Amino acid sequence: APGDGRYCVAKPIIYLYPKVPTLVNVTVKTSGKIVVSDPLYPQDGWKNVLANPDGSLFYQNQQYSELFYESSVNSFIKPVKGIVIKSTEIKAKLSLILDRLGLIGREKEEFLGYWMPKLQALNSPYIFFSLLDQAEKNNIDKVDIEPAPDTEIAFIAYFKPINTPDYDTSLRLPPTPKRAGFVSVEWGGTLDLK
Repeated sequence: APGDGRYCVAKPIIYLYPKVPTLVNVTVKTSGKIVVSDPLYPQDGWKNVLANPDGSLFYQNQQYSELFYESSVNSFIKPVKGIVIKSTEIKAKLSLILDRLGLIGREKEEFLGYWMPKLQALNSPYIFFSLLDQAEKNNIDKVDIEPAPDTEIAFIAYFKPINTPDYDTSLRLPPTPKRAGFVSVEWGGTLDLK
């Protein structure tokens, strides 16, 4: 992990889709520290981000399609229940999971574009996929958005390379969220190599 944490919460990306152009404040509360961000994350958060219904963002006279950061954390409670995926099926299965979690369009494309090369490079026969518990996510990586969105889609994916499929596969994914009103989407992930 970058920084001095043991784990990297990688590529958290925040998309904002208000119904009308809206000035938005976004603050990240992490148990570790933010080690990279774009645009640069100020100590008190991104303030007065002009968010448009098409997802485009304007901040300090620059246009962005999303807010991005990575954090370095020392520990978190690892999920026990998950989904075991054969590495040969990872793209197809992960695509279906992302549909269920509510990602669409470029959100899904960017998730797969970032994680697929990393997962394939592991050369592991299986990948254990799970989600950090929402309370644990908030403990290590809580994003506050003002004004508060009507629909929040937020998760941190957990990936672990494994040699056998002998893991608890009783994870039940949440129902697909229905997008209504001001929608925020936030995804991130962590790769457990321990």
